[in-house]
Order: sequence, then structure tokens, then C-alpha cells
Amino acid sequence: MQAACRVLRYGTFLLALAGMLWQPVSSVQAGAIVVGHNVAITDAGLNGSNLDGTDVVAQDDTIYAVWGDGRDDNTFDNFRQIYFAKSTDRGQTWSANVRVGKVDYDDWGDHPQIAVGPDGIIWITWYLFYKPNSNQVNEIRIAKSVDGGQTFTVSTVVDGFESAEDRWRPHVAVDPANGRVILLYNEYWELGGSVGYDLYVNVYDQNLQLVSHTTINDQPRVGRLGEGNQDNSVPLKSLVASSGKVCAAWEDQRNRFAIWGACSSDGGKTFGANFPLSDADAISPRLDIGADGLLYAIYVNKNDDHKNVLFRYSDDNGATWSPSTSVTRLQSSEAKYWDLAVDVNGQIVVSWVRELLSSASDLYLSTSLDKGKSWSQLAVEDGTGEYPSSADQWDVSLAVTGRDEATTAHLVWEDSRNTSPEIFGANFVLDGIPPSTPQNLEAIGGDTSIRLMWEAATDTNGVQGYRIFRSTDPNGTYAQVTPVIVPVTSYRDVELDDTLYYYRVAAVDSTGNMGALSARAEAQATVGTDLPVEGTIAYVVNEELRLRDFADFAVERTLGQGGRPRFSPDGSRIYYEANSTISSQSVAGGDVKLIYTAENLFDDYDIASFDPVDNANNEKYIAAIIGRSLIQVDGSLCAVSEPHYLVSTEKRYIDDYNYSAEIALSAFPQWMVYRYTGFCNTVGFGSTTPGDLCIVNLSNNEKNCLKGADYRDADFAPTRDDSRIAFAAPISGQYEIWVAEIDENGNFGNYIQLTHGADGVVSRAPNWSSNGNWIIFERDVDPSQLEEIQLHIVRADGSSLRNLGITGRRPAWSAQGEPGPAEVKQLLYLPAIKK
Repeated sequence: MQAACRVLRYGTFLLALAGMLWQPVSSVQAGAIVVGHNVAITDAGLNGSNLDGTDVVAQDDTIYAVWGDGRDDNTFDNFRQIYFAKSTDRGQTWSANVRVGKVDYDDWGDHPQIAVGPDGIIWITWYLFYKPNSNQVNEIRIAKSVDGGQTFTVSTVVDGFESAEDRWRPHVAVDPANGRVILLYNEYWELGGSVGYDLYVNVYDQNLQLVSHTTINDQPRVGRLGEGNQDNSVPLKSLVASSGKVCAAWEDQRNRFAIWGACSSDGGKTFGANFPLSDADAISPRLDIGADGLLYAIYVNKNDDHKNVLFRYSDDNGATWSPSTSVTRLQSSEAKYWDLAVDVNGQIVVSWVRELLSSASDLYLSTSLDKGKSWSQLAVEDGTGEYPSSADQWDVSLAVTGRDEATTAHLVWEDSRNTSPEIFGANFVLDGIPPSTPQNLEAIGGDTSIRLMWEAATDTNGVQGYRIFRSTDPNGTYAQVTPVIVPVTSYRDVELDDTLYYYRVAAVDSTGNMGALSARAEAQATVGTDLPVEGTIAYVVNEELRLRDFADFAVERTLGQGGRPRFSPDGSRIYYEANSTISSQSVAGGDVKLIYTAENLFDDYDIASFDPVDNANNEKYIAAIIGRSLIQVDGSLCAVSEPHYLVSTEKRYIDDYNYSAEIALSAFPQWMVYRYTGFCNTVGFGSTTPGDLCIVNLSNNEKNCLKGADYRDADFAPTRDDSRIAFAAPISGQYEIWVAEIDENGNFGNYIQLTHGADGVVSRAPNWSSNGNWIIFERDVDPSQLEEIQLHIVRADGSSLRNLGITGRRPAWSAQGEPGPAEVKQLLYLPAIKK
């Protein structure tokens, strides 16, 4: 299930849906690129069966999956056969499912594991517990296929004896250097007061002839007793093999139930001293060996309320380990079902499930390129199926394959998105190679800003953008100044003083890898006081409309009571709201005209502005927030504020039962946006924090809400062909003014930050000048708790920021063009903003 990061309130019941915050740059990936959709691996023969245990292995373009499946005999819930499928196109399509074991009594297979040798031979192992009326109990089986999985030959490799159940969850690996098969399993023993499990490694040749049998725990019966029954009663373990090195890890009783391990350098014949690889109370280890020979591990501390997945590595075969780092960093809910793989480029890949509710979860892929110091993550589920919002995922397995830059990751898991549980798969392109370094960085000083330009970088999987770094010392530390990826090869650093600044740029590829920093460039902003501006501004003070002309800026005029001022495109009239009515009057005062009225109309509205000649054409199209009250079933009052779109007073769009605000309409009425914060109807009510930004395509009334996007006070650019929208958002840590572009699908892109105030100096309520060259906005210039709101202006590219030095709210600006050199009388000399 995929959910927004939000809190829903139903009555007095609080329900936290734990998910990922919506990110402003949708192309940012988590070290991987999703290839296609989630793919169902189980075929139509399920018959409502139960599933148990998955494993996956990859070799070149072929992916192999195995799982326990009850489709053949579901009269008793635990009967499961072992089933197999493969993909020859890196997980895009899958073969028909193949039953591995053919004998009738082979009915209670447990947690199968799969490995593939360098010769293409497929090996599958599982534990056979019990079949009624049979003497086949407590056995470990290995199936072998030499024809790519079409047929299997099943052999018993560890004989059983009746009335026992202690060899659950065996593991298998193949040494790619020689094709030998390596089996890890456990055996339960009691001796006096000593109770526990021993761990064994058997090595077989390609004909399943036993080469060696070794006890790998160097103290007897130290394997942990699990807290459950049957397959949950044994120590969970992991096994890896690479070029003669074989390493195993397991849940142990030593060091107050730490994870312990052992490694062999002779292909599994002998093992060195056991080593701890975790602190106390750790569970469920996963291992892998990288192309660099390092041993990598993940596990979980069972006492962590959120079961965060921990990572560490060893460069001396487990003798010592790096400090642990958290892969998941959860602060709510918990992780479950994790797996680990490392590609040939050293990119560490972890799959894991985030449990949300008792029957819902989210599946993620996390990657690290710096040995676990930092992690990125990518949601795996694609929202398909009958019940995607309440689907659960479990028993997740992970494999990687490929060479050089062409590496891929493949996930297989059990999923409840449809009526019956199914096995699903997902595929990802991995990229551990960073992009090239941007060349020829140039810095040009401007008015309170510096413009940067550089040549594009290159990358096999494409460059998604750039990060900008700045310093005041050419040889000092460079701090990142861009909170979002810059998608183009230029950037303007804004709200600067006259300090000499040094810059470097790094490219980010489509999987999130950042390349090396460029050579530095330097520049100094100009901070003058002269600034040519023209036109008239309007704002609200104590619920009164105030106006000032830049030509005579010291004179303030009051038009009367009203809120939310907006100018007509030709600048001749001003719109405002008063007493649930939208009206207009001449900017000189008088000639009041009624535009629209409705009961409980808020001072939250917008009017189209596409016609610069005939204001009546624009006034036909209105977006407004209108309130109404409802009586709930318990008799309580429910008051909502609903967004409306009206054409010649006819209601064309209403989002019923909503708490909404901050509505805006594009110049030509194609788009309407508003902030959604909850709902209220006759049955119940709910709220969401921080709110969603909803975007409506008015040509078809389709709505798309950006979940958790704390975008406030949106205002569209004033002309018909301008796709820009201004808004305030805390993307960089506090509310600043931003501009983005809306594409034909209503998506935001090409973000530009226009302000960068000191800590606590927040900016809100941006409004475009009518010529589209400037933005006027509010700023709280007092970072303390007391508000001191003053009006500021800035060019649409982020340069020339100025404080107008006047107090007011909800500003608007009518500007019909840039003044020429002769129009000196309309030059306004304003103080520059200096940090």
C-alpha cells in the first residue's frame, strides 16, 4: 500500500498512516530506476492457495524464483509444494509455474531456497517436515535441474528420523568458482542443561556427492532457540559463497542473543573462529560478499520499537566490523522482511517492508553508494490490483545481476493486492557509476543575486539535474544551497549581500548518484538602492483596501472595506471581497460593480485574466471558496469550506464536503488549485497535516492532489501562455517564495527559489505583477513570535529583492510594462535587503 505522510482524524480517533513525504522533484530516484510494472509470477492455477516463503536468484538476463505453494492440496493450511518459475527477459515476463517435487508425500515443504551454478544448473533446497501416513519426516531435500527448470530431480541429502522437527529453513549457495553446492542447516541437541542448535555446512559436487561435512559453530549448541513453533523455533540464518570464500551467519545465544558468524577460505571444508557481527538481541541476518571481497550484513535489533534495519561490513572476513548504520531510519511503524544484495559496482541494495497497519504495508528498495553512510529509497509497489491501498507484502527476496554499468535488481515477494495471495516481482536498473563533472562553470554577479551557467554533464542513464555548492572561502567547506535538483544548466543564487562567493556544481544522474564537484567559479553580487518599478500596488490593512502608486509612493489611498485585492489585466479596476460579495471599482475609487455574490463566500477567490481588453470576458470565470454547514448524524454541526469553479455564475466544479482554502485560477481557466486540509460530512470528519495541494484540470474536472505538499498561497502567472505558478513552501526548511511550471498533465516542474531569508524570516502570499516580470509578497521581518509583516518585491528570476518598507497583507500589483530610461519619475529608490 502507498499512502501519504499524514494524520487523519475521525472524531476523536487518530490514525497515523505512515508513508513517504511527497517530493517536489518527481524524477528523483532511490539509486534505481523502476522498469515496467509489478509483475504477477504465480499463474492461474492458484485455486485460492496459501503461499509461504520466496527466494530469487539472478544470472545474466535470467531470473529464477521459488516459493511454497498450497494449490495442489489446501485441505490443511500448511500443506505446500515447492513451485518454480523463471524469466529470461530480466523479470518482464515469467514462465508457467513448475512444480518441483513430484512425489505425493512431498507436501509440507518449507521456505525453499534457490541457487544457480556457473554452468546454469539450478539447485533448490527445502525442509520436508511431515506428511500424514508417511514415514518421510525431518528431511532436507535438494532438487536439481539441468534443463533450465523444465524438469527437476529431487534427492534427500540429509536423512530424517521420525518424531523430530528441527531442520527448518536450510540455505543453499553455489560457489561460482567451481560450481560446488553448499548447504547450511541446523540440528537441535540437548545435553544435560545445555539446549540449543548446532550449525552444519555440507559441500557437494555437481552430482550431489558429499565432499565435506563441517560443524561451523565453535561452541556446542549455541544456535538460538526461536520464540515460536516449527519454522519459527530455529535460528534464522544466511549463507553466501564467492570464489572459495563461504560465510554463514545465524541467531546465536552468545553475547545475550547476538548474531554470530563464521567464514571459510577453502570452499566450506573448514571454518575459522566464530565472530559476533551484532550487538545483543539481534535477529534475522542477511549476508552478501561484494566484488571487492568485503562481507556485508544487515539485521534488526528486536528491542527497537521500529525494527530499523541495521547495516555494517567487514574487510577481514568478519574479524572486525564497521559501526552499524540504519538503512530504514523509521520513527513510526516498523520494518519487516528484509534482504540484502551488493552489485559489481559496490552499490548496496536492501529490500524491506514497512508495516503500516495489521493488514497493510509498503515495500521499498534502499541503496547506498558509500558503504552505508547514506541511503536513498524507492517505493516498489505500483498501485495496481483490486485492493492496492490495503495490500500487504511479505517474504521479500532480492537478487542483483549484470556487469559494468548494466546492473539490475530483482525483487520477489508475496502480495495480497488481489482476492488470493500471489507472488509478485519488480525490476530495477541500478547505477553505481556517477555522472561526469560539469565543465566551464561561470558566475556572473547581479542585483542581490549571482547567475551561474555551465556545460551539461553526461551519464549512461541520463542526467536528471544538478546541485549547487557555495562557500565564502575558496579552499573552505562548500555547502549545498539547492534544496531541489536543478534540471537545467543554469541557476540564480538569490538574496545575497556583496560578499565574494565561490561556487561548485555537481551533476546527479537519473538514479540519484552525484558526480564530482566542478572547478570553482566566483562572483560578487551588486547591492544598490536604485530600482526601476512602475504601476500600482494594493494591499489590506485592518480589513481596508489600501493603494499606492509607485510614481507617488509616499501617498497611501484607502478605497474602503474589503479583502483579497486583485487588479484587472488592464489595470483600470480592482477586485475585492466584502460581505460575501466579489465587487470591483475603479482604481481611482468609485464606480462599484457587483461581480458575484453567494452566502458564506470567503475572501478567497480568483478571476481569470486572459483578456487584456475586455474585463467582462475575464469576469465570467471565477474560482471561490464557499462555506456551508451540515448536521451530522450525532447532531453536531459540521462547517465546510468548499472550492467552486463558476462560469457566468453556473457551478461547473465543486469539491463537496471539504476543508479547502487558498484557491487560484490560471489566467486562461484551464487549471484551478487549492489547498485541501480535510473533510466533513454527515457521517464523520477528518483532517490531514500539513495538507494537500489539489490541481484540477477544468477541461475535464479531473483532480490530482499532491499528498503532503505544503504549498501555500498559490498564484498563477497573469497571461494566457505563461505556465508558471508562484507559491510559498518550506522546501528549504521554512516558507520561501518559489516558482514552478505546470505541464500539460498538471505536474509541477522546473522549480526556482526566489527568496532565501534568514532563519525565522518567512515569506508568504506571493502575487504576480500584471506584466509577469515581478512578484510582490509578504514577509515577517521579525523572526520572534511577534509578527511584523512588510511587503517585498522580487523579479521573477529571483534578482533585485527589495523591502517596500510598508505594512500590509494579501498584496497585488498592476504593472503594465517595464519603464524606459526617460521615465525617471517612476523610479523608486528602495533599500536593498542585506543579510
